[in-house]
Amino acid sequence: QHRFSPGSLQHAPGLYIAALPGAELPGWGVGEADIGLRMMALTSWLDLLVQCKIKHVVCVMDPEELQRRYADIGDGSLEKTCRGQGLSFAHVPVLDGERGSAQSAA
Repeated sequence: QHRFSPGSLQHAPGLYIAALPGAELPGWGVGEADIGLRMMALTSWLDLLVQCKIKHVVCVMDPEELQRRYADIGDGSLEKTCRGQGLSFAHVPVLDGERGSAQSAA
């Protein structure tokens, strides 16, 4: 259920994943979604990153949304969880007025 994109191979060779753990769950995994399903989605996403030898995660998301989605699963935040798996993590907050969110890993 993860989306793969080759990105712009001339400028940045590598594999990019444009997906959020839990994105396939109803309500993006927040609210009504079972905590077990949310943890399984996160674990599946992390396994995919490790298997593809991805080392860096860049999260483009509103800070409050990031907290709401990932504070109660994993190591307490998506950043701590990623770093615990040996991945680097950078958060780029969405500016006021920008819509949507995306996460990519390379």
